[in-house]
Amino acid sequence: VELCRERCGVLNTQFLLDKCCAHDGVTASILAYEPNELWVDRLNDYNLCTGAKVRVDYVDGGEDAMPRALAVDIGNGFEDGQGIYDAYIAHTPWLPSIYDGLKNLSAYIEKNAKFF
Repeated sequence: VELCRERCGVLNTQFLLDKCCAHDGVTASILAYEPNELWVDRLNDYNLCTGAKVRVDYVDGGEDAMPRALAVDIGNGFEDGQGIYDAYIAHTPWLPSIYDGLKNLSAYIEKNAKFF
């Protein structure tokens, strides 16, 4: 808990102070199509402050391989996906083929707004 509190102010901002240890033990996996160095420090700060364990994995093959990776993980309307990832960094044209496999989280987010 102390480590969380120490890290929440690390960026000289008040932005994460109300999130100190708020997500302790929560894990999330994001699938992205290309590495971005900006994720590294931001996720590290977020994880240390909130207690969460968020990670980003990248698709082998980059942007060209992402539509297939989405279909494999989410499903394609005919087959269920593997369901490994919690979120995706994606382009809009990739969504029609996996739309039926996506979940509408609006009601969940509204019900659990205190955690966001």
